[in-house]
Amino acid sequence: CESNPALYTRCSILWLSSWSLNSMEQVSSLKLRDALPDIDEKSRESLVDNLISVSQIVSQQDGMTATPREFMVFLKTLINLVHAHSST
Repeated sequence: CESNPALYTRCSILWLSSWSLNSMEQVSSLKLRDALPDIDEKSRESLVDNLISVSQIVSQQDGMTATPREFMVFLKTLINLVHAHSST
């Protein structure tokens, strides 16, 4: 950053503190469809609903809304678990 002062003077940061439920549904549905193409639509919808429910429950427990980054990490972890389970 010190070598490039334009980062301070010319750039702006778009901070996303949370996503709407609709955004969470769309993003997770698309990611699951790409990562797990063998899962049927009904199962994918169920996974999406469960992902969002767990995210909301965790958020209620600690009093904070899960950030988009945290939700994406959670989604990636679920995908990795499904891949690991299906390969055994």
